[in-house]
Amino acid sequence: MRVEHFGGDAVVDSEDRLAEILEVRFEPGVNEFWLSGTEDGPCLSILIRDDYASLHYFASRGDAGAVCQSDGSAGPAAGAVSFRTNSPEEEIEVSAKLVVGVNTAKKAALEFFRSRHRPKSLTWVDL
Repeated sequence: MRVEHFGGDAVVDSEDRLAEILEVRFEPGVNEFWLSGTEDGPCLSILIRDDYASLHYFASRGDAGAVCQSDGSAGPAAGAVSFRTNSPEEEIEVSAKLVVGVNTAKKAALEFFRSRHRPKSLTWVDL
């Protein structure tokens, strides 16, 4: 599996290596991960900021995908959470309704690594 993040690209061939890469953070405690099996998909995007995460799944290239709904494990009950995308400096806001705990995101990433399908451990909203 290929994993891209703010620090570069890596080919990941084990769950331990994936778990290690998912720990990488840049100031201020952020990173964005793109996990993909092939160039055409599927792909899982994970935005992380401190203990918060937001996930977006794409079944194939050009697909609008699906976003995961909050499971109540993290984030404020209302409002938005700031994440970084494309670089540690570019900020975006994500609705708190679409934020999960970072440990939930890591479990979903491992599930995606094993199956190369949309993680069933999360609730998704198709876009």
